[in-house]
Amino acid sequence: IWTNDDIYLLSPVLLGHLEIPKAKGLLDPVNYNGFYRENMSRTIELLLENECSTIDYGTNTPIVYNKYKLVEMFEKHPELLTGGYLLSSFYFNWMRDIKPIYLDWKNDMWAISIVSKTPDPELFDKFVAEKLFLNNAESGYSEWFESKLNELFPQKSSFEK
Repeated sequence: IWTNDDIYLLSPVLLGHLEIPKAKGLLDPVNYNGFYRENMSRTIELLLENECSTIDYGTNTPIVYNKYKLVEMFEKHPELLTGGYLLSSFYFNWMRDIKPIYLDWKNDMWAISIVSKTPDPELFDKFVAEKLFLNNAESGYSEWFESKLNELFPQKSSFEK
């Protein structure tokens, strides 16, 4: 299971929730800047060299990888170990037979991403009540968001104690 430090579980989650590959359209560097854009461009180039699709699996939700396939991928493509690639997008496109679900944050149960320092509090509460995962972009981290996290998770984890 792969997750990031900015992903929060909002509801009980089963392994099946994590096993379902999730996507958000096609990789499109035009919509991004900086390192992420460069990494996306490199990923697209390597995928196309390998005659793979270029679906964007970067949904910032936890996901399950097959560890044997992951090792095989790194053995066949050691350049991925150097950094500079979007691993989830490369992995799931490279697997070829994956059929993802496409996230629609306004209508589905999966995830809400906080990208603004001043989101609408009512919409935040509405979406948090309906979703399994909450995540934030660096641009969305604020004192307001931190206070909401403290409300959602009042007990410290064993790592915070």
